[in-house]
Amino acid sequence: MNIFDTIFYQPLLKALLFFYELQPAGLGGAVILMTAAIKVLLFPLNKKSIDSQKALSKLQPKLKKVQKEHKDDKEKMGREVMALYKEAGINPFSSILLLVVQTPILIALYQVFRQAPGREGINPFFLGINLSEPNTILALAGAALLFVQMKITSADTPAPSGKDGGGFQASFQKQMQYIFPVFIFFVLIKVPSAIGVYLVVSGVLSVLEKKLIDALSGGK
Repeated sequence: MNIFDTIFYQPLLKALLFFYELQPAGLGGAVILMTAAIKVLLFPLNKKSIDSQKALSKLQPKLKKVQKEHKDDKEKMGREVMALYKEAGINPFSSILLLVVQTPILIALYQVFRQAPGREGINPFFLGINLSEPNTILALAGAALLFVQMKITSADTPAPSGKDGGGFQASFQKQMQYIFPVFIFFVLIKVPSAIGVYLVVSGVLSVLEKKLIDALSGGK
């Protein structure tokens, strides 16, 4: 057994089996409870990331001023930018940290949800759906909720600055809001629908989580 299995795969598999035995809704209920538990565990990191995005958005006028004043001195520009971050209490790496933490969890979850429905003693049916097989409706729902989630998240992402006003980067980000959900849809129609359940529940909880974080921070 490698380190990845020890730290991520085995604990998540045991958690899924625990939630399976805990409630009467079978594998689907276990996936829902497990998704909610992961959201709760990652809430502090996600809140910090969203709060940093909001603060960074408000800081854009000052950042653009520093970039304009020190465009010929990159070193001084960097110091001034970091000083602004410190003054505003912004951690520019919070989103990266969240991604670093989430990536191995998502990989392990994919393996768990792909293999769990076929385990002996596990009933793969949930609301008449065999979670060990792909399901088009869940694939569509997962992709749609991912689109909504990306749309909501992008509202707090500051527009990139640059000589062209960040046009290329802004256009790329907007295109990804459409391209990535389509890509996820074509992935979901080929994998066990337990993964689709996870993405649907995760999408719903992410939207609710965003509204909660906005309320806690006094945002819209």
